[in-house]
Amino acid sequence: MRRIVLILLVLCNVMIARAQSFAINTDVALLALQTYNIGADMTIGNRSTLGMSVFTVNQPYWHKGIRVTGAQPEYRYYFGGRPLYHHFVGLGLLAADYNFVQKGKRYDGYALGAGLTFGYVFG
Repeated sequence: MRRIVLILLVLCNVMIARAQSFAINTDVALLALQTYNIGADMTIGNRSTLGMSVFTVNQPYWHKGIRVTGAQPEYRYYFGGRPLYHHFVGLGLLAADYNFVQKGKRYDGYALGAGLTFGYVFG
């Protein structure tokens, strides 16, 4: 009997209950525009996460001559006391490769950008 109790105590100590440390997401508004995207967020501290999203669009229904592929890394700081919870601010970057034709003129190149984000996580 003592062995069983000891084994249960050891197993309880091995199974550490941790808060959410990894999340996979997508943007439904972009999916409605046929821009396929997926992202992942990983906690890196008590109140912060690093995220990476990738997206691509290839001849959507609203513009047949467009192709864009890109990536968006982002750092977020959460005010809710833990990562992936309540209000956050963040710093995001953007790198994209585009190729499209508009009014007979072809645009082909790379785009780089940076920005600040603010949001709220429901859940």
